[in-house]
Amino acid sequence: MKMSRFLLILFFGAILSGCDNGIESIIVKKIQLVTDSDFTLNEVPAVSIAVGPNDTNYIYVTLYRSNINSGYVMSSKLRSDKTVSVNATWAGKYYVQSSRHDTGVSVEIVSIDTSSKRAVLMISATLVNPKTGEFLKFGNSEIIIEGQDFLNLIKA
Repeated sequence: MKMSRFLLILFFGAILSGCDNGIESIIVKKIQLVTDSDFTLNEVPAVSIAVGPNDTNYIYVTLYRSNINSGYVMSSKLRSDKTVSVNATWAGKYYVQSSRHDTGVSVEIVSIDTSSKRAVLMISATLVNPKTGEFLKFGNSEIIIEGQDFLNLIKA
C-alpha cells in the first residue's frame, strides 16, 4: 500500500511540476508589420518586424538592416548581442530580453528571394516580464514575409 501511494504522489507531482514552469510557450506565424521608416538601433539603421495573431499580441524583432541577408544567423543569451532587440506584448503584459534573467533570442534568415519578393525567417525567443518575472517563450516559428512587407524588409 505504501509503495502505490508513493507512486501516486510521484505521478501527480510530475504532472503538476510540468504544468507550472512559469513559461508560456507560443508559436506565431502571422506578420503584423515590417517597418519602412528610417530609424536606428544603437545608432545603426534598423528594421522591425511585428509578428503575432493580432495587433495586441505580438513579438517585435528589430535587426540591423546590414544583417538582412540570406543565411544570416544570430543567437543571443542574456541580451549579449546588441545587434538585435526583441520584446513582446502578450495578453496585456510586456516582455523583454534581460541580462539578469535566463532569456534568449535566435534569428535565422533562411532565404531572401527578390524575384518573388519573399523572405523566410526562423525566430525563437524566451522573454521575461520585468515586473512579474514571468517568462514567455516563442517557439521556433517560420515567418514568411512577402509583398510590401518584403520591400520594407530589404529597403536600403
